[in-house]
Amino acid sequence: MSGKSKPGPPQGFIGTALTDLEVAWRERIEEAEVLETAGFHSTAAALRLYALEILVKVVICKHLGLSLLPVVCKKHELVNLIIHTGLWKELQVDPPTRLLANWDILANYSESRLNDLRYEPREKLTEADATRIKEALHGSEQHPDDGVVAWLSKHI
Repeated sequence: MSGKSKPGPPQGFIGTALTDLEVAWRERIEEAEVLETAGFHSTAAALRLYALEILVKVVICKHLGLSLLPVVCKKHELVNLIIHTGLWKELQVDPPTRLLANWDILANYSESRLNDLRYEPREKLTEADATRIKEALHGSEQHPDDGVVAWLSKHI
């Protein structure tokens, strides 16, 4: 053993690669679908919110031309992270759009419920709430382009 340790990421960066993030957000979506099918709607909802956070971080990296996640992304606050994507102004339209309503649904659940979902029994999140999260993320059958994933995916 040489005694040399592997160098860490450059200053200002987390050691998470963009390529890993690009795979991870899609995997969280797939895992959510499997769990939902098995009746685990609250865990599926949590994974969907994690997927959204990861996708936002992918967009940040792409917007900034980075291959590693910057330290600013250590936060888990969607409302603050979206600013670093360069897309915040797209949400600020008058009159408000379905996309903005969907973003607000997801940001509110992420802020107010995501941490609780880790510790609460699954019945604490209703199936209606889980469906609301899924539809905000992916859009409804009538309006699939209004889902937050469709919007963010245009920017990766």
